[in-house]
Amino acid sequence: MPLVDPLDDGLLVTPVYIKGQGPFLFAIDPEANVTVIDERVAIAAHLVIDRGYNTRLWGEDGQPRIRFNAEMRDVQVGNLVIETRRAVVVPHETLSASGRPIMGVLGRNIIADSLVFGFNRDRGVAWLQTASAFRAPAGATHIAYDVTSTYTPMATPLPMRNLDKLGTAGGTPAGSSAGITDNKAELPFVHAMIDGQERILSVQLGSAITRLRDAIENAPAKLAIEYDATGARRMLAITGNVHAELAGAVNDHVAVAKYIDRTELPSNARFFDGTLGLDFFTPYNVIADWPTHSYYVSPRDPTDQQALRLGRWPALAGCTHPGCVIATVVAPTAPAASAPPSDVDGFAPAAAAPRESAAPSVFVLHVTRDVDTAMPLEVRLRAHSGGAPDLIVELPAGVRDVLAPLHDAAQYDVIDASPFAATCPGGGGCVITGR
Repeated sequence: MPLVDPLDDGLLVTPVYIKGQGPFLFAIDPEANVTVIDERVAIAAHLVIDRGYNTRLWGEDGQPRIRFNAEMRDVQVGNLVIETRRAVVVPHETLSASGRPIMGVLGRNIIADSLVFGFNRDRGVAWLQTASAFRAPAGATHIAYDVTSTYTPMATPLPMRNLDKLGTAGGTPAGSSAGITDNKAELPFVHAMIDGQERILSVQLGSAITRLRDAIENAPAKLAIEYDATGARRMLAITGNVHAELAGAVNDHVAVAKYIDRTELPSNARFFDGTLGLDFFTPYNVIADWPTHSYYVSPRDPTDQQALRLGRWPALAGCTHPGCVIATVVAPTAPAASAPPSDVDGFAPAAAAPRESAAPSVFVLHVTRDVDTAMPLEVRLRAHSGGAPDLIVELPAGVRDVLAPLHDAAQYDVIDASPFAATCPGGGGCVITGR
């Protein structure tokens, strides 16, 4: 499964096709009990949808939400093809984040816990494998975990086969059996050391940020976007960084947010001290062997893997330049030296000297797409010298090039690209600081 902008170290995002329609960008959340889709996906793929009378999901904010159910058919994720799965439908743009049109969340009914799941950010891919074929990588750190059952409270959904046949009586479909049921899942949890203290944390590979009940306030606050079990978008205020250790895996700079979950009471999650998110695993390649209740982590490969990353997209394979663009940084042309002041007869005083123009303080990044390409492009650039943040260049379909001011003359290399550009203000191209 190719990942979109994996080097941002945030949520895992991959393109998905449903009944031949797409690609739609989906976040990957192995802890979500069921897959979530934007209503526009259901419309575009002509999916069968129930009438939403009985489905109620309670979110992390403690609020119930009405959700329709859809029957997804012919689901394709990378080279994985699935005949049919159920999905919960959410209103359009519920899932969008960071300007990128996220149209769904792949949950446990696709990223099945009977399989082995892994991801490698430097290669830009995630993958699934049968448990019988999996072999743990040599030298990887093994992390054993325990499981507990949890569930998202939801009202009993209608059988898909009766979607178009049920009548209503008093607002409830005739013949249906309303009631609360377990939307059960096995939730992995570990005993991790956080700033030297042991904490019981559930591992959340579908969450970008680690969360703790204890307030941590040692860093400037910023925001991260995630999704809860109902598909509702949540904004997390990151308030600090901690040192985290887990079975030999160590990360000195794990960003944390406050852990508040008002749906805890009907589940064992109320005993947790928080969650351990993807930010803890930033330095590692990760494998989740759910059948044996194990994670395996290996240090990320520091060698250049640009060719592997770009090779995951067939659409970019025939480009003349890496990422289908040329990126150059130039200094603006300095104005000519100004003439000395003249006296009334047009001659400069003998003591006067020409004034030198100031050196240019602003440089210009110019990114131009290859002549024979017109597809949307998102390109990640990294400075030769290092230290400067990555730059993300967004070139929507048909936009030829983009200019951006820089404060130094550092040259940039293309380190990643994908045919999925985020929306820019004004509808043209843009350059932003890497996420």
